[in-house]
Amino acid sequence: MHNLLKVLCLLLFFGPVYATEKTASDSLTDNRHFSIQFQIDRNFRLTNFDGNTFAAQYSFNQRHAIRFGLQIRGSDRKQIAEGTSLPNSELDKIFSLTVSPQYLHHFSSLKRFEWYVGIGPAFDYNYRLDVVKSNDQNDKQSTEKWGIGVVAVWGIEWKVTNQLRILAEYNIGVEYNRIIFGDRRTGKKITREYAIFTPPVKFGISIYF
Repeated sequence: MHNLLKVLCLLLFFGPVYATEKTASDSLTDNRHFSIQFQIDRNFRLTNFDGNTFAAQYSFNQRHAIRFGLQIRGSDRKQIAEGTSLPNSELDKIFSLTVSPQYLHHFSSLKRFEWYVGIGPAFDYNYRLDVVKSNDQNDKQSTEKWGIGVVAVWGIEWKVTNQLRILAEYNIGVEYNRIIFGDRRTGKKITREYAIFTPPVKFGISIYF
């Protein structure tokens, strides 16, 4: 309930009420070209849009826009096993980077609703290092993945106020991955794979400046 109240407060905070707004025939962004985006999860919490650490959009005019998504994740975890005759520790290092620029084209609006399509490349890099130390020996195994793909999007946008819009979006993409994995004993191995991904429909908020 608290999360729902937060979303409702955002709707009330940004911009004037419907009666004082411009009509839907005005430009898409009402001279506001830059926006940041957040995703609404199933518990009505605001999170990063489409898994991105940062998602922003720049509108050139009422029809053409570009969106840039950047995702950076990393972790460094160490575990020490106790109660054994030999010391044993495990170290995991994980890093991932995803860049996804997209071109968006908006079509004619229907009152406060507008639909759009888009397409753009996606670049992905993931690295994982597992180290197990036992009896003065280190067992290291690493996995490195490079990916490149194309993502197509389709969505509809609801103009709540001049500053705030709510959107629903669906995307589909295809990706090529090159994976390098192995350890010092077995050596490095390389695999290649193609993948088609269709994540579920996501809901989000765009805040214009």
